[in-house]
Amino acid sequence: MRALVWHGKEDIRCDEVTDPEIEDPRDAIVKVTSCAICGSDLHLYHNLIPAILPGDIMGHEMMGEVVDVGSGVISALRTGDRIVVPFTIICGECDQCKRKNFSVCERTNRNKNVADKAFGHTTAGLFGYPTSFCAVYQRRIGTEVVGSIGWPKGAAALHTSLAP
Repeated sequence: MRALVWHGKEDIRCDEVTDPEIEDPRDAIVKVTSCAICGSDLHLYHNLIPAILPGDIMGHEMMGEVVDVGSGVISALRTGDRIVVPFTIICGECDQCKRKNFSVCERTNRNKNVADKAFGHTTAGLFGYPTSFCAVYQRRIGTEVVGSIGWPKGAAALHTSLAP
């Protein structure tokens, strides 16, 4: 598959990389169909976040199609679902996450090393997400509808446009 790979400060290239595999029972593999550029991507691009290493795959705001799920995925995710992966990085288990106050997660992973320790795996080479917090929009929106996704105001607009 092709992915944007960080090679060093201000050096990002679209490279052929190995297809992802299920490494943890909680993993899901998502074929990215749309994505956004986040301010944190720019910090990574300029090498302002020391945890990034040459070869890391960029990106963490995306929309896509689930192509595989691990045996431990307890959410409603199924192969073929179209999903939006949240921009927030959360543990899903702390008091704030249980109250659905995801933006103030008490255990938010600050870098890849923390993500590895907290979740045992990473997403997009840098961040880890519990699959239970990926929103399924399979029956409500097609990828052709979304030209770009902007967060957080874009999320509000997307949710509003989906209201019955």
